[in-house]
Amino acid sequence: MEYALKKQANTEPQPVENPEFSPQQVQNQPWQRMDGESALWYRRFKLYRSLGPKRTLLAALEKEQETIKVLKGTETDEKLTPPAKKRTKADKSRHLVEVPKPKPVQVPGSWKRASIQWHWQERVLAYDEYRIDKAIELNLEQLAIGVTNPFDRLMALKQLFNNLADIFNSNGSEMTFEQYCSGFARMQSTLKDIHEEMGDCDEAIMRVFLRQSCTKYYRDWKPPTTEEDHKKVIDQLGGPDKALDAIRQELLARGLKS
Repeated sequence: MEYALKKQANTEPQPVENPEFSPQQVQNQPWQRMDGESALWYRRFKLYRSLGPKRTLLAALEKEQETIKVLKGTETDEKLTPPAKKRTKADKSRHLVEVPKPKPVQVPGSWKRASIQWHWQERVLAYDEYRIDKAIELNLEQLAIGVTNPFDRLMALKQLFNNLADIFNSNGSEMTFEQYCSGFARMQSTLKDIHEEMGDCDEAIMRVFLRQSCTKYYRDWKPPTTEEDHKKVIDQLGGPDKALDAIRQELLARGLKS
């Protein structure tokens, strides 16, 4: 009910005025590409954004360098390499040479300046809030599905009563007095539950729940196109006769002849 790396000659931010968020930009998702922001720095911003709430400029830089190494390694592997030479006794007797440790990666000043110029921190915070809001909306939608929805709860009670009544009417002649009284009491109890549910029902709240469920149904609905789809619709309406009655009622409601 993202990201292909391309070589660019200029890796510095474009010398434009430090942009401020306009009301329209705030409304239209500030984590999207901003006016004047180069493709290179927007790609890097998206990389930084994708690292989650514990993101850092250093982690984004290392991620970019790792991606570049993978791309270069792929190009190298595609080239033919000469066969490996057999090791000689002299090679085996050589001592291992200690390789100096690489210098720690430092975040370039261009990254720091770009992050300030293009409001990376403010934009990713807005992005994080957007993701949290979307998660909340999804969970609220799930909460409004099923018997937690007042309308669905009432419909479930109504269906329960109808089922009990069908069973009672079909087997009444074969029931014992105790079974008859038990079935009758169960139907009375269900009617009481429906009455209490209706008494607590607020029409405004009911409309909110119905609008959510009907909107989702309307967006997800697809017209029947196959024979199997048409059969499902007929079954949902209760069979061919009831389906014809529903069609006639719809035509009458539209002022058309059946």
